[in-house]
Amino acid sequence: MQDEVTKHIKVFFITPDEDQTLKRKHPAKKGRAIVEVDTDGSYVMSEEKVEESEKVKMFDKFIEDLKRLVEKSRK
Repeated sequence: MQDEVTKHIKVFFITPDEDQTLKRKHPAKKGRAIVEVDTDGSYVMSEEKVEESEKVKMFDKFIEDLKRLVEKSRK
């Protein structure tokens, strides 16, 4: 349950994912599972591709997602 004081705060994780913890959806490593549940999104800055989901994406998607978030907050 989110606290009323902090529920508006979004948490994003940006990483080079050097150990490739976020690379695969299944079987998910512990770090991937944490990112999927406990953050609003994670962006991987790497030439290695990752299996993307709603919460784990390549960094090139960050700016568009941020623009959508800003637009949504204005409504």
